[in-house]
Amino acid sequence: MDKVQLNHNGEILKAVFVTENINIAKLAKILNVNRGTIYFWFTKPDLPKEKLNEIGYVINYDFKPLFKRAA
Repeated sequence: MDKVQLNHNGEILKAVFVTENINIAKLAKILNVNRGTIYFWFTKPDLPKEKLNEIGYVINYDFKPLFKRAA
C-alpha cells in the first residue's frame, strides 16, 4: 500500500479491504449495516477516524499508522 497515493479516509478504507481481502458482506453483517453502506464509506473523504477505528477493531487492523503517514 506504500506505493498508492491515498487521498482520503474512504480510499484508505477501500485499500485496506483490498489488500487484506476483507469480505464486505460478512463485515456488513457484523457492523449491522448493508453492503451499500460500506461501498458508500469508500467514497467519503471525511469518513470519521472513529468509524475507521471501529472497523479496524472488527477486522483486527490498526489504521493509526496510515493516519500518521497521510498527515
